[in-house]
Amino acid sequence: MVKSFYKWLENETKSQNQWIREEEEIRYFFCEDTIWDDFVCDADVSEEDSEGDDYEVLKPLWDEWAKTSKPFDYTQDDIDERRRENAADLRTQAMEMGYHNYSSANGGTWYMD
Repeated sequence: MVKSFYKWLENETKSQNQWIREEEEIRYFFCEDTIWDDFVCDADVSEEDSEGDDYEVLKPLWDEWAKTSKPFDYTQDDIDERRRENAADLRTQAMEMGYHNYSSANGGTWYMD
């Protein structure tokens, strides 16, 4: 049986997300589908190879592509943007659930009629 490259990528992404969750206290930062799409397009992976999903074939291509693309790198601006997105989602959820008063960490307060 052929070892799945996509399964490896899923596990690697989960591992990276877990590390970021512990370090930055946010979750689900990286998405394996987006990374996969970037990899397949940027590394010129053939359709046959991508459908074959063979770890032994795709991993060397990944290693070469990852040297320049750095799929698991992030900046503090990326983290801050994700935190703002999470705060906006929480505000929306609070309003949808009928909470009349919701305050965010940056001092904003929202009221529902």
